Amino acid sequence: MKKRCQGACCTCGIFACSGRNSRLPGSLCGLQGIKIHFRKFLYDFALKRNKLLGAGLFLFMAAGFPLSAATVSFLVIESGLPEEGGSSSWSILWENGLLDVFFEEGHIVSNAPIKRLELKPRQEFPDEAVEDLSEAAAGGCEYFILALLDYPPAAGTEIPRPRNIVLRVFKAGSRQLLYEQPYDAARFLNRDDEFSRIKQSIRGLIPHLTDRPVSKTGRP
Repeated sequence: MKKRCQGACCTCGIFACSGRNSRLPGSLCGLQGIKIHFRKFLYDFALKRNKLLGAGLFLFMAAGFPLSAATVSFLVIESGLPEEGGSSSWSILWENGLLDVFFEEGHIVSNAPIKRLELKPRQEFPDEAVEDLSEAAAGGCEYFILALLDYPPAAGTEIPRPRNIVLRVFKAGSRQLLYEQPYDAARFLNRDDEFSRIKQSIRGLIPHLTDRPVSKTGRP
């Protein structure tokens, strides 16, 4: 799978974010895209200095996007793995899938770094993710998505596949759960086909970027 730079528009390569990884719709490239990327840079810079100023710049920046584009941020949480070591390749696969799908659908998407916990979170919205959600909401994000990947104990040095995966869509401002979707982690194809299935599952979240009540679906 081809590795792409995060934090820049994948079509024009212009720097788009000074903190959280971010992607902007490819259709916005060119002169309009340059203006939007510059606005995004100003917003991220200002947000670190002044929350109110950052929010004002976001409203100015968002005016350049299509009305159908939603601002989405997500966080991948992996649990059950040793404290040492880098992120699992499976967690990275889900991170790339989330970035790809929302970017391809024309939404403004950003993400926080993968977070590792010792145990699977019991809360609907884990305490460990509150700071990331607050940062996203302060930046004008409308929706926050959690991808929870729970791993079994490793038999050796090789990291196993996740044994349980759940996706949750929250309203960023109120932390209201809008949608929850489990993923059949037991079924496995080769890595390329698995990535396609992951993206198909993620696409099922898009119709639920609304203020609708909590709902659940079966496993894809």
